Amino acid sequence: MFEVRTTTANGGETWKGRYLSGKQTYLELFGPKDMQDPGAVAGSTGLAISPDTAGGVAAIKAGLIRQGIKHPDAGRRTRQFGTDQIPWFDFVSLSGDPQSLSVWAMEYLPSYFEDAHSGREPADHPGDISRERYQSDTYVDRQMRDVLSIEIACPSQDAKSALAMFKAAAFDVRKTRMGLEASDSSTTVILDTAPREQAGLRRIIFVLNAPAKDAHVERIGRSTLIVGPGDHAVWSFWPPR
Repeated sequence: MFEVRTTTANGGETWKGRYLSGKQTYLELFGPKDMQDPGAVAGSTGLAISPDTAGGVAAIKAGLIRQGIKHPDAGRRTRQFGTDQIPWFDFVSLSGDPQSLSVWAMEYLPSYFEDAHSGREPADHPGDISRERYQSDTYVDRQMRDVLSIEIACPSQDAKSALAMFKAAAFDVRKTRMGLEASDSSTTVILDTAPREQAGLRRIIFVLNAPAKDAHVERIGRSTLIVGPGDHAVWSFWPPR
């Protein structure tokens, strides 16, 4: 599902996002004027891990500390509905270059799902705080089912921070000639090390709800989206000028 919406959080902080959502993964895209954050830089990329059970973020934070990261940034975000501030999710993050890649983990609060403001579906099982529960089921009426893999170029220091996060989250990680590859049960993240001026999104591979008989090509700015043939789509992004 593709959706454009404005979110208000933490006492009035707002941003506009363009969301491409599947069953349990999503992309959040921002235009040049969408963010209020003065530190936001065009072309920068963020990567979030979302545990499906309570205590996931605490376990990731402990895993980071065991790796020698003594004081990872951690806290709780709220979401504003009218005049009401509703606890939303807990997070832990690692500082990165604001012009390239930032990484964090976020854990939705059970109380958020139960709050009438959230409009979320019932739990599939006790303690269900999964991304699948958080997202709408309208993906079944669209072509995209989920993000299968995503490739990002980033400086080596940011790849090092991401590696620590992946290890703390028990991802399957292996080194590659260009950087690293990290996988959970459904999605693979490929990080290629590059100078900051060459950092950014490189390629996204989606799995579709149903196979496409023929290839369909869309030019979107300086990127190319090829849907099919078969049950995959590939969105490729040109390196920065």
